[in-house]
Amino acid sequence: MSRISTDARAAMARPIAAVPGCLLALLLSGCGILGGGTGTDDVEATGPDPVVVAQYQAALQQLDDGDRSGGEAGLQALAESHPDLAGPLVNIALLRMRDGDTEAAEALLGQALEVCERCAPAWNARGVLQRRQGRFDEAEASYLAAIAADPDYDNAYYNLGVLYELYLWRPVLALEQYARFLELHEAGPDAEAVDKWIVDLKRRAGVVESAARMEDPS
Repeated sequence: MSRISTDARAAMARPIAAVPGCLLALLLSGCGILGGGTGTDDVEATGPDPVVVAQYQAALQQLDDGDRSGGEAGLQALAESHPDLAGPLVNIALLRMRDGDTEAAEALLGQALEVCERCAPAWNARGVLQRRQGRFDEAEASYLAAIAADPDYDNAYYNLGVLYELYLWRPVLALEQYARFLELHEAGPDAEAVDKWIVDLKRRAGVVESAARMEDPS
């Protein structure tokens, strides 16, 4: 099996999962809704403002439908009227990343993390940005921060595995991240691709299964 090229594999980096669902969860989880995002007791008691939720949902749906200008305008309005929300800032940062405006994207992600330091998608997106800039040690730290914020956030394991395999050549660590990703993300084309990467990486790194190592040579 031929190895997927570095450029092609890197292009598969996952800043965020399915945009509407994942980023709506940011807002609904209480991350940054009522201030610094260091606790959720008040959010759990009162719940998010349904008007804000509806506005956020509408903006994400516009983006999902291909209405870039309308969706971005909605997110910008929310970011200005509710600077204590991480979700709109992360979404706008992703749009800036898509445009190649890395300086603006990094600033927005920094703002999001000031609002909610345990925002796994923001840490993960920052890691993707840093990796693209060749800041591999910083990218590693960002992915690890995403995992610390949410140990079940599969995108961070996926991207950390790619970083370890293609940029830092730490194959054992890469295999660990890919395995954890598959535990959390069992189905879909991404899982099928990662299954193949694991087989290929084991072959290239000379990693063999325990059963094979224990096999009687005679």
